[in-house]
Amino acid sequence: MKRVLLAGIGCVCLALAGVAHGATHHYEGNTDGHIVAFDAKTRHGEIVKVVQFAYAGFSMPCDAGMVPFSGSYFKAKVNDKRRFKVKPYQDNRAVLAGKFSKSGLTATGTLITDGSFPGVGHCEGEQAWAVAR
Repeated sequence: MKRVLLAGIGCVCLALAGVAHGATHHYEGNTDGHIVAFDAKTRHGEIVKVVQFAYAGFSMPCDAGMVPFSGSYFKAKVNDKRRFKVKPYQDNRAVLAGKFSKSGLTATGTLITDGSFPGVGHCEGEQAWAVAR
């Protein structure tokens, strides 16, 4: 009976250790109508990747006036300084740059646009966002 109990406890400990190594945390926030949400994957307690990044409610000044910006399902690696960059366009016309707090409970950043977009002309601007777990 003791062997079965010890084996059961060992299996539970191994299962919990696996969860602790590869956890995913959800972040979301609304700053002045700028909505940002994403998941962060951790490895050994450190945030290593941002996945399923989605943003909405951003308006940038363009040649055609104020143009709404939104997008979803982007991913980025987090560097050793807790910083990351999400690039929704391949030519870097728009960049969502962010940084996690030391505690990992919050992240702040900016959406930066500088380039020409089809139908609206040149867009250039910067708007802040913030999220919490």
